Amino acid sequence: MSDNRDKDQAKLSRRDLLIGGGAALTTLALGAGASGCSEPPDDLSLPPPDDSAAYVDFDAAAIADDEKRFPLAAQVGALAGSSGLLVGYCADDSKLRLRVWREAEEPGKQFLVDERSLSPVDGYVRETLRGLSPGHAYRAALFAEEGGKLVARSPINHFRAPYPPGYRPTLTIGATACTSMKRAPFPALSQLAVQDIDIFCHTGDMSYNDGAKDREGYREKWRRTLSQKGYRELLPVAPLYHTLDDHEVSDNSVLYKLPAEQRAIAREALFEHVATPDLGDGRIWNSYRWGDTVEIFVLDCRSERDVASRESDDPIYISKAQLEWFRAAITASKCHFKLVLNSVPIIGFPDFWIFQDDRWQGYERQRQTVLDIVDSIDNVWFVSGDFHIGMVARVEREGPRRDLWEILAGPGGNDNQLWTSLEANPVLFKRGVPPEQFDFFSSKTAATTLTLDPRRNTVRVRFVGDDGEVRYDKALSQGRDPEDRAGDVLTSS
Repeated sequence: MSDNRDKDQAKLSRRDLLIGGGAALTTLALGAGASGCSEPPDDLSLPPPDDSAAYVDFDAAAIADDEKRFPLAAQVGALAGSSGLLVGYCADDSKLRLRVWREAEEPGKQFLVDERSLSPVDGYVRETLRGLSPGHAYRAALFAEEGGKLVARSPINHFRAPYPPGYRPTLTIGATACTSMKRAPFPALSQLAVQDIDIFCHTGDMSYNDGAKDREGYREKWRRTLSQKGYRELLPVAPLYHTLDDHEVSDNSVLYKLPAEQRAIAREALFEHVATPDLGDGRIWNSYRWGDTVEIFVLDCRSERDVASRESDDPIYISKAQLEWFRAAITASKCHFKLVLNSVPIIGFPDFWIFQDDRWQGYERQRQTVLDIVDSIDNVWFVSGDFHIGMVARVEREGPRRDLWEILAGPGGNDNQLWTSLEANPVLFKRGVPPEQFDFFSSKTAATTLTLDPRRNTVRVRFVGDDGEVRYDKALSQGRDPEDRAGDVLTSS
């Protein structure tokens, strides 16, 4: 990416700076109350599950987790109400069986909710899960079958169906972005896997597929990434909501020059490997409600972008259809919190920052339209990635939008010399990361969690290092007194 304000800067691609950033950096000299939700029972008591489960003899843990047959963890994702997706892969020609169950108290017994034989295509399975009881906890796994006997399995996936309307539980969301193989096996993801999360959100660059050109090339890169220890540990612990960024196809410096056929192949490979829905014509933007606590709005800020329109009077960062859907959906949301998954940051970075042509600020008119939409809506929180940093910042440095927060998750598996150099230079750091706008900034990989508490009206944001060190821990809110804008410090280091 480049900043058109300076021709010399324009010669440096974003990739050049992220890879060799130290010298380049020196040269550039870089709330309010509840939203009307109904009060749920305090004990979150739910009606009994209505999923037609059969009480059977079954002990999944007694069947071997076979990493050779199942190098990738089966994913459950895009849960909405009583349905969702399961995506998995088997490396050999084993006959497969999918089982979904609820735990029983009696050892060796389970409530079997769904069982079906599967016919993988090139090893891949993509199945719709239906009939789940909202709010109840489930398990799922793929099993290899020999002679009518289950002989091996994938890691057991733990997930809860979303709570129904009328319930406002406190929920913890784990989030990450940017998992380059340079940092495999992704210890930050292993750390996130033990943080007791209810939901897992990925804001893009899940697999760095640069250089892939055909179907097998994309498949190989996806399998290499998702077979790493961090993903194998994290993906089974919570349901996934995912949006894509550039590297799922290729680095942004070449992304918009690729032939349509290659981009279509990359899109198909994404749907083979990630439990995110294809809603027609490659559309992934959608929203997902968890009781009255949170509605998650998944944006697609890559696929519909018209880079030629950037400096026009009508810049297209997301399509007009997506924009109008977002306006209607977030305005109608009855949830306390509205969480926007947004691959590239929407905040107003200081002029010191480069890469403007590849973020919302480079399409300022449409950015303002999005912010106009959320101006009158309580508790809109942006969660983003792309920049290879962990960050907690205000969307604007001053004015009423200073009350909006954006959290850059992770990074899960990437770092770079550019941000390390910035952190090491106090003068440049203060200029690029002014404390009145940025509450946290780090180039180190980390596990990021957001605990949404509708009763306290807070979002507790934590960044935990690969080694378990808590780097940031604050309960934030919107609409607070100016003297207390930064939230309550819980622990930080």
